[in-house]
Parts: sequence; C-alpha cells; structure tokens
Amino acid sequence: MYLVTIIRLREARDEPVPLSSLADALSISSVSANEMCRKLQEQGLVIYRPYKGVTLTDAGERRGRLILRRRGLWTVFLTQRLGLAPERAHEVADRLEHSTPDDVADRLSDFLGNPRVTPLGTPIPSANTEIAYPVAVPLTTITTGQVGHVAELPSEATIRAFLHQHGLQVGTPVTVLSVADSGDRLLEMGADDTQPRHLSVTQATATHILVIPQADMMEAVDVTCPPTEESLPRIKLIPLSQLSKGEVGIIVRNNSRGALRQRLLDMGLVTGEKIRLKHTALFGDPLEFTLKDYQISLRKEEAAEIMVEVTTCAAP
Repeated sequence: MYLVTIIRLREARDEPVPLSSLADALSISSVSANEMCRKLQEQGLVIYRPYKGVTLTDAGERRGRLILRRRGLWTVFLTQRLGLAPERAHEVADRLEHSTPDDVADRLSDFLGNPRVTPLGTPIPSANTEIAYPVAVPLTTITTGQVGHVAELPSEATIRAFLHQHGLQVGTPVTVLSVADSGDRLLEMGADDTQPRHLSVTQATATHILVIPQADMMEAVDVTCPPTEESLPRIKLIPLSQLSKGEVGIIVRNNSRGALRQRLLDMGLVTGEKIRLKHTALFGDPLEFTLKDYQISLRKEEAAEIMVEVTTCAAP
C-alpha cells in the first residue's frame, strides 16, 4: 500500500512525496509512516529523506507497478465478467492482488485481452514494468505553453454540454495560454493544422478536466514492425472518432456516462476489444465500425467518448 500510494501521490517519478501527504492518504500517523518508510528503505524499496519526503528506488518502482497491475486486472475481471460496480470491484481487487502470483496475473491479462485501463480510468501497467501507460492528469497540472490531449470531461451534464458546445471534447488538443490569479485558464483548442478556437474555464472546471500531456501521447510497445523498415513500434492513444478508414484500435477507456455508457457496453465496446472503422457517412456522421464479426453504427460525438490505442511504426 505504501508503494502504490507513493506512485499515486507524486507528480514526477523523481519528486519526493511529503511524509505528511503519505500519512494523510493512508489515514495513519506521521510517526507510523516514518517508521514504515525507514523499514522500506532498509529493504531497498524507497529513499527517505527527513523533511523532504520519500521516493521509490527502481526496485520499489517495479514492485509498486506489479501491484497496480494485479489490482487493475482484477478490477476489470470483476466488473466485466461478474458484473460488479467498478467501485466495489476495486475494493475486492485490493484484497485479491496480495495473493496473486505473477504467472496468474499474466494468464488473467491474456484472458481479458490485455486491458490497459480499468473501468475507473486507472492505467494498468504492462508486464514490462519499465513501460508506463500514459496517465491522464488534471488540466490544472499543465503549465502555460504546454499541450495536453483531453482524456475525460467533468461528469456534471451541464458543464459537459457547455464544453461540447464550445468545441472541447475527448481527444481535443489544448494549449494553456494563460492562468489568471483566480486560477481561471485561457485555452487554445485544436492542432497546428486546424483553425484554433479559444475558451476560458474556471479553476474548478479545470480540476475535473483530465488530459494526457503531449510528451506522453506516444510510447514504445512490444510489437514487431516490418523488418524492411528502420522503425520503432509505437502506440498512440486517440478517440475512436479519429480512426482512419480500415484502421484498427483497441478499446482502452469509455468516458461516456449513464444510459449511453450502458448501451455501448451492451454493444460490446468494452476494454480490450479490437474495433475497425469500416465506413464514414457522406458528411462524416455517423461512423460504421466492425466489432468482432458484426457491424455497429455510432454518432461521431458518441465515438469521441471512447479512447482506443493504435499501433504505428515510427522512425527512431
């Protein structure tokens, strides 16, 4: 619990987590946290510096990610296969993770189609714990001039409708142009090759908009590229609405809510499933996809709520 809590609380891998923050997150006293951190340091899992905080060693990082992997896999299994609510599944997974050997976790991952994200939106580390899946962070953590790609919008229906109306959707690249003293942010929406639009959001709204930083949008994966190309295998995280015709993506996250979310799940759009864009209507809406051995049709705004990963071979 200490290792995974440190991973959750830190803002960067080499940034110490204050002991007080760790104690608060675990609902224990600072004295107890101090004693445990010293024990973990003796085991070579953390580096504890009084008055500065605690960071993970490479061994601690690997151990923490393996725990997160087992917890995430059980959360997916209990949600998709046994029908538990995601929050309840997460609670049960907390207990199952401690007694799950790595080889069982690997088999469980294969059985589930190697999911990357839990139904709660938590990334599931790969078996190669040196590779971290892109993590969505609050828009408030993006500094002026940085670019993030929207991964999740606030759950409140009125705010989501307002943001959609002004062009802010899942997958939209946003640049923070300025931050006011009040915390309000002026955003520029759109990629370099599109006409940018601007939107101002409050501090409270920005806190509930999750984005993936531009630098984290691509990462190496264990796949084989054509031997004739001097290229490296990569994956890219994009909304389902941005698939190219004939392109295949693996569903990693469903950001829709309520009745729409349940309808999409009933249609088979679950974590780990492969989906291919078959056809786009004349005016770009709706979109027709192939999922397993049948066809489904989605409106573009519905497809924009589903995140998929696509594999590419990028030059080194």
